[in-house]
Amino acid sequence: EAQQQGSILAFLPGQGEIQRLKHYLQSRVAANVRICPLYGSLSAKEQDAAIAPANAGERKLVLSTNLAESSLTIEGITLVVDSGYKRQASFNPRSGVTRLGLKRISQASATQRAGRAGRTSAGFCLRLWGQEEHGRLPQADEPEILHADLLSMALDAACWGVRSLSDLPLLTPPARANEAVAWQLLQSLQLVDRQRKLTAHGRAAYALGAQPRLAHMLLRAQSLGQGRGEPELAGLACLLAALLEARSLAGNGADIMDKLSQATQGLEARQVGNWLRRLGLNGKAADFLKLANRADCALLLALAFPDRIAKARGVEGYQLANGSGVVLDAGDSLSGCEFLVVADYQETEGRSAGRIYLAAELPAGLLENELAFLCTWQQQAGWDESKGRFFAERQLRLGEIVLKREAEKEVDPKLRAQAIMTLLRSKGLALLNMDEDVRQLQFRLALARSKDPSLFPDSSDPALLDSLEEWLEPFLSDIKQLKGLMALDIKQLLLNRLEWQAQQMLNEWLPSHWKMATGTRAPIRYDAGGRALLSVRLQEALGMAESPRLLQGELTVTMELLSPAQRPLALTADLASFWQGPYVEVKKEMRGRYPKHLWPDDPANTLPTKFTKKKTLNIQQ
Repeated sequence: EAQQQGSILAFLPGQGEIQRLKHYLQSRVAANVRICPLYGSLSAKEQDAAIAPANAGERKLVLSTNLAESSLTIEGITLVVDSGYKRQASFNPRSGVTRLGLKRISQASATQRAGRAGRTSAGFCLRLWGQEEHGRLPQADEPEILHADLLSMALDAACWGVRSLSDLPLLTPPARANEAVAWQLLQSLQLVDRQRKLTAHGRAAYALGAQPRLAHMLLRAQSLGQGRGEPELAGLACLLAALLEARSLAGNGADIMDKLSQATQGLEARQVGNWLRRLGLNGKAADFLKLANRADCALLLALAFPDRIAKARGVEGYQLANGSGVVLDAGDSLSGCEFLVVADYQETEGRSAGRIYLAAELPAGLLENELAFLCTWQQQAGWDESKGRFFAERQLRLGEIVLKREAEKEVDPKLRAQAIMTLLRSKGLALLNMDEDVRQLQFRLALARSKDPSLFPDSSDPALLDSLEEWLEPFLSDIKQLKGLMALDIKQLLLNRLEWQAQQMLNEWLPSHWKMATGTRAPIRYDAGGRALLSVRLQEALGMAESPRLLQGELTVTMELLSPAQRPLALTADLASFWQGPYVEVKKEMRGRYPKHLWPDDPANTLPTKFTKKKTLNIQQ
């Protein structure tokens, strides 16, 4: 009865699921049931309403993320409904931003969630999965350090004189890729040097107590403002920093200019005041808001987020300097801008492009003036596949964004070789003359390598693609068209990789032909399965007691015995057994079809021949 009168707490993965369920339930629940969302970006007032006890005669339905999993006590909860999922934020080192993904919770989290129903009275938990599935859930959540953005932690470490997080006595070492990205960004912001030692600029940034990107922006704004005689530039930086550190922002649209006024109120205004004092500026947040303009806003954000300068591609899409793709919501006021600085965006698992939440329009002129130091001219080369020829150009680039292109007349041959190797790694070795002779050599080298890897390098396609600089690059300097690649003698280039001793051993261990007693050099074909196949007319194999053995006796040759017309008659790796068994049936059938040729009753003890019976007899006489 108490459960029927109490309130309900439902755990859902994230804000989107909560809003959709709230909309669905609003017209379906009883009048005395109040639906209360609970997630991190809600205002303090809205979160307090979700936690507060229900009013007399009222029941609450709290729709929460895992924010309510621990610490919080929501009075009056007697029933917990658990979806078993969470929305986990994981730092993506490739894009330098957090990605949200749908994950199953751990058994420990499930226990915590169930406990929310019994905080103040008896309760009940309904789990939307079976007991068998529960046993397959991980025992506990992974440590956050494995998924977190480590930028602030790396700056802390630099202040302590630590140059690698592995030097700290951590229970769980951080993800190496995440740490590498953090140190690289600190270096690009000049907060640490190449040896990861804290710079004077880094020490001043750390003292501000802001996120590293924002602290860098505040200090650069201060020095720029002093140089220009415009102290309001640093004041605008304080507004932007406070806004970006705020937990939630009101209003629709991504344009940060429309949200600047929020930094003049409440906790944000207090934080602005703190930074103004530390930077030695007088005035209040509202004073600097009046002086704010779009160009300065974009300039300051670009100093903090140089890797997130974006260039339009398509109707709503943009490419960031870090190479990632992002999109604006349809109809956003910033749509149509050629350049943006993206201050906040988020990737979601399953989507190819991140969603922009905060950005500013970037005037193109800034990239030619104040932000020109971010742009570099680079020589680029590649292959025009439609024309089958090489091209080269100079590109003015901001990270992965190409701002200008100029045709290049004189090109470094090494650059052309690099372009060819890039093309080969993209398209594969089929652009080279990988004929049957080359494939046979690869199969032989693979067998030889199995016996002595110190003498024979890996010559498989993947290994060759990985080592193009070693064996192919020296021969690419004169290649100007794709058809020139087909003229290269790939077999000889691969043999050139072997020392003279190894070449001799290869021919001894795994010959390309086998000399028969008749004088015929019968070809041996090798395959990817490690088999050696010798094809020869049956009459020339007469007198052989067993199949040949290669690789110092470790590889038995499979014999493909042919008819006088060179058609396969039998396939065997045990020649002695063949003579005693299957040969009898072959002899019966072939004597009538090829009467002029020798089909002896005792093949193992008959001299081989490559002629007809009559000619063989004349030769013997």
